[in-house]
Amino acid sequence: DLIRPETIDDKSIKQYPTSSFGYVIRNKRMLPALVAVPVDAEDVCTIVKYAKKHGLKVVARSGGHQYCGFSNGPRDTVLLKMDNMANMKQYTGDNKIKLASLGAGCKLKNIANQFQTWGVTVPHG
Repeated sequence: DLIRPETIDDKSIKQYPTSSFGYVIRNKRMLPALVAVPVDAEDVCTIVKYAKKHGLKVVARSGGHQYCGFSNGPRDTVLLKMDNMANMKQYTGDNKIKLASLGAGCKLKNIANQFQTWGVTVPHG
């Protein structure tokens, strides 16, 4: 299983840790072995198969954060940076119920803004 080179984000590997964490914590749990940027489900499948073959864990990140930095993943992890999979679509289901389809890379800010144009809201905080 080959990961397409354009899905690898080498620069992000060292950029994810922030100065709010000490050196030991950054190196222990915030430096993934690989940062991949899939563009579709096929890329995700290929990357997951690659991780399994090489004994790596997989963490999917949609652009947000996790307070303790666990969303970055340690050195035995492939981080899926889901930014390219941020499509949003509204449609009407049975009985005129409004439905939405959200890609894995959608950010809450963008969801809230789009939903507002659709006359819908989602509680968050």
